[in-house]
Amino acid sequence: SKELRELSVGKNQLTSLPEALWKLTGLEVLNVGENRLLAVSEKLSNLKRLRMLDLGHNELAVLPDALGTLINLTDYLYLSNNRLTTLHDSLGNLTRLRYLNLTDNQLDVLPENIGKMIGLKELRLYNNQLTALPESIGAMTELVELHAQNNRLSALPESIGGLVNLKRLDLSGNRLTSLPQDIGKM
Repeated sequence: SKELRELSVGKNQLTSLPEALWKLTGLEVLNVGENRLLAVSEKLSNLKRLRMLDLGHNELAVLPDALGTLINLTDYLYLSNNRLTTLHDSLGNLTRLRYLNLTDNQLDVLPENIGKMIGLKELRLYNNQLTALPESIGAMTELVELHAQNNRLSALPESIGGLVNLKRLDLSGNRLTSLPQDIGKM
């Protein structure tokens, strides 16, 4: 039914999602976390009303490009504990999203236009293989928490000083040899 607002099928053994799911255009909350999903259909773009999406703790090596069309995602997007090595530029379209969790993946780089996600208040990146943070991260002026521990960061972008609302910054377990002067602006 188009009336269904919330669907939670987390903590099951699902390896795929049925085509019928993409007809539930009234969905605002979709939780398919803690399953065995290998892929998510591009028809995800049908779910225009989604505010919260949990794809965490699956076996996703790639995300649908359609994710970037879900411009009403405001509350959270969980992508933690998958097999992601790369992210689409289209993620930057989620300008109203407040919470993004990308922890426990195999990301070695973030798309430069992740900086367009100016609504983000919390960004969790720990336990990846990131060697750098994009310069555009300084545009995320609403960020309150940035968790980037246990990566391979050897330097920070100067722009990080632009994160004037940051209350919590965790960079432990990286390869930093120095910190930028602009850290004093925080």
